[in-house]
Amino acid sequence: MVARVCFALYRTFPVFGPLRASVAMIHREHKILVIQRNDGRGMSLPGGIAGRGEAEELTVRREVLEETGLTVARAELQMTY
Repeated sequence: MVARVCFALYRTFPVFGPLRASVAMIHREHKILVIQRNDGRGMSLPGGIAGRGEAEELTVRREVLEETGLTVARAELQMTY
């Protein structure tokens, strides 16, 4: 609930500029890794909001380690929007 309120407020008052995020799609043997979110919003791919000035690859490496305990051996940027 707190996260939803914070994001709603930030849309109105973007004091730090646009938020950037990275999401990882980890696949092996025709399976994709998903995580159970601890905020009650179901399942998702590992990832999260980038720190100020943090590169996309560093963000995804940090978030995957935080959320799964896995270390990213190889990352490939697929798209941005």
